[in-house]
Amino acid sequence: MFTYNGTVFAQTNNKGIDYYDDDAALWLNFHFEKKLTDKIEASFDFKNRIKNNVSEYGLGYVDLAVNYSLFKFLKLQVDYAYGKARNLNGFYSDIHRGGLSVLLRRKLGSFTFTYRNMLQCRFKNLYVSENGMVPVYFERNKLTVKYDINKRFETYLSEELYLPFNQTRKKGLSRSRSTFGLIYNLSKKINIEGFFIYQHELNAFNKTNRDFIYGIGYSQQF
Repeated sequence: MFTYNGTVFAQTNNKGIDYYDDDAALWLNFHFEKKLTDKIEASFDFKNRIKNNVSEYGLGYVDLAVNYSLFKFLKLQVDYAYGKARNLNGFYSDIHRGGLSVLLRRKLGSFTFTYRNMLQCRFKNLYVSENGMVPVYFERNKLTVKYDINKRFETYLSEELYLPFNQTRKKGLSRSRSTFGLIYNLSKKINIEGFFIYQHELNAFNKTNRDFIYGIGYSQQF
């Protein structure tokens, strides 16, 4: 590995074998949801990400979302998130993020299939950076397969792919996230989950970054 301006890069040895810049992280998620009408739901998320081998607080943000059910199998979602992300110099940047999503859901026996297509727009250091007013766009595609083990336990697998727009250093798919999770239903409206995510930079500035993420989530409906 070598560094440039404080950034760690990976390189390939003379046998063509890649060295990867690996990191272990811990994610702590809280989700609260309220049904407003038969077709409209509102949700609030508070998410925390501890990175650098679970030694520093890397990112925290709150996310407000509204879902509208067009049909039983089709929903539209709009959301806005505000957060703080740690930079290489140890300071934190403001992150503003908005998204528009289409969700398709189909239940077959004990299996539930959900596909989400999201168009996401992000601003970083909106009023304090010369590039703060320049939006960064992503298309995020996620497929989730959930299996009901019994009334108390559910398990799921998901795969998410990031496609960036208007970014000269990132062309094609930039990131993948593969997730395995186990959900325990404390009641009809409260559950907790544990999950593991393998995240890989595919075609970004440093495509050898890999993250091994362990997570705990709490969810409640009102």
